[in-house]
Amino acid sequence: MDHAALVEAAKAAGLDTDPELRRSWENLLVSKLRETRLEPRQTNAQPTAEQVGTHYQSNSVRFTEPALRRGAVLFVEVPGKATPERRAIQRKRLEEARAKALAQPPADPSVRGFGALAVEYSEDQSTRYRGGDTGWIQAGHADARFDPQVAATLFALPQPGALSEILDTPRGFYLVKLLEGREARTKPLEAVEPMIRHQLLIANQGRLEAEWKREARTAVKTEIFPDALARVRGPVKSEPPAEPPPLP
Repeated sequence: MDHAALVEAAKAAGLDTDPELRRSWENLLVSKLRETRLEPRQTNAQPTAEQVGTHYQSNSVRFTEPALRRGAVLFVEVPGKATPERRAIQRKRLEEARAKALAQPPADPSVRGFGALAVEYSEDQSTRYRGGDTGWIQAGHADARFDPQVAATLFALPQPGALSEILDTPRGFYLVKLLEGREARTKPLEAVEPMIRHQLLIANQGRLEAEWKREARTAVKTEIFPDALARVRGPVKSEPPAEPPPLP
């Protein structure tokens, strides 16, 4: 009884027409409508096995790991204005390093890349003290540390342990050795299926919600009253101020 009386008192005070209260009430209605009408629909949003398989096939590039190469470099810098004599000296120095690299015992696990030869001959500070090791380089991605010929050569060398010829580049001379390689591979469906299912679930839920809203808009009847529209006055166009009379 008290509750009903207080409700009537609130109405009498005009609180039921308060804009903020009306907005809260409308939000509550929409929330309840979502709960009773939209959420039951979205129980069917789980993707089917066919949807998952189609998405996997259509987006295979996204699930493909690019080819990788890990190598080692020896580098001697040759400034652009270097004389032919200076270039010849630097090239001979790297040729000497190449001869020593060829004489190294193959596949010695204790030797990282070029080993001590990198400290002795290389001027590349990012790799010099780790045997010239470049780390993994991805196919199709430029590595700013080296001239583009270095990556191209790494991917052209036939097998781990293979040694390149001397590379003559605008930066100087390089010697490249292939340490490891990984070919491009596509991740199996089993490895990416949870991610695909989650993405498709979100997409399906969004599609069902858009359909639900579209149906709600269609169900609302809109009536136009031409007479009332004709009585609505538009903004009054202000006249420009009159020019002052000319001075005598």
